[in-house]
Parts: sequence; structure tokens; C-alpha cells
Amino acid sequence: MLWSEFTSWVIRMADDYELTTEQLPHACWWQHGAVVAELTSLWTGWESAHAVEDHAAAGPYLWHDAWSRAIERIGRVRLGECTNGYHQENPETRGALTSNTG
Repeated sequence: MLWSEFTSWVIRMADDYELTTEQLPHACWWQHGAVVAELTSLWTGWESAHAVEDHAAAGPYLWHDAWSRAIERIGRVRLGECTNGYHQENPETRGALTSNTG
């Protein structure tokens, strides 16, 4: 259930903020660990920022600042050859994983 809520939130944010595929690989973002980590942090931050608590007054503003910085980082992540909605593994990562297993 948590994954479903998370993915729904990601899709809604991508639509609301009109993210391009260069900013977020729409067809395969969940296959990129660094992207999932960034988005998970943003999601939990969103939940906290929009909680009904007195001390959360600056939360939405601070969340938007974090959102902007995270989207920039996601855009700089080496996403392999993901283009036009097709996922391709990053050959650098694939080679590192197989060479480290011994």
C-alpha cells in the first residue's frame, strides 16, 4: 500500500510541476535507486510540510526549495541510456555490480 501511495504522489507531482523526461525519467524512474531515494525524501518531506501542526508554517516553502534542488540533482544523475520512455541500464553501473560480486 505504501508503494502505491508513493507512486501516485510521484505521478501527481510530475504532472503538477510539468516535469520533462530529462528532469524525471517518467517510464523508468523506479528503476534508478538514486532517483527513488531523492523522491522518497521529497515525499516524506511533503507529508511533514503539509501536516496539520503549528510549527509547520514554513514547511511548504522549505519543501519547495528542497524540491527544486532535488529535481536538479535528479537531472544530473547518470541515468544510463534512458530516452523517449525506454529504459536502458547504465553500462557503468552494470559492470560495477558484476565485477564486485567476485
